[in-house]
Amino acid sequence: MTDPTEGQNSAKFDTTGATVYIYELGQLVEERYYAFGNGDFSVYGLKTYSFDDLGRRHQEFDQNEQLLATYFYNDSGQLESKKYGKNQEMEWDQFIYDDQGKLSRQLYWGSGDAPLIEYHLRYNTYDKLEAKETWELGADSRKDAVQFFYNEQNQLVEEIEYDPNFDFTQLMKMKYTYFLTD
Repeated sequence: MTDPTEGQNSAKFDTTGATVYIYELGQLVEERYYAFGNGDFSVYGLKTYSFDDLGRRHQEFDQNEQLLATYFYNDSGQLESKKYGKNQEMEWDQFIYDDQGKLSRQLYWGSGDAPLIEYHLRYNTYDKLEAKETWELGADSRKDAVQFFYNEQNQLVEEIEYDPNFDFTQLMKMKYTYFLTD
């Protein structure tokens, strides 16, 4: 978690927090971020999404309606890139698909000529994303940089991210709970 009053990581928010995902007509339209401190949860952030004419995610905004990212699609309707911030040529993700149309790689670009990180996606026997793999500095083989775990209903219940720049030490763990609404 990040303490918005300090603008950097803060130990008082690093162990417990919550995010509420709000859907309308099956589309994620808002994320509300809560931090836990002094025995209570408080809102510290908000993200909203807009959609194009085809119902695809188009842009995301912060609580001050500042542009955070724009989504771009290929001719097949697959997500091709996600560009970040106000200057959207400085930082972006590129998505690459295999011959069957399944997402196989994700590249994160900065302002240089080579990606800053390249993930290879691995799927389980139920065709659910199991891990994003990347190389450790100086290594010939890939390791899991992000792992995904599912319950018996094939719902994502846990996500663990590791830092490939620091010996794949754990960065975060997110647990997901599902609630049905009327």
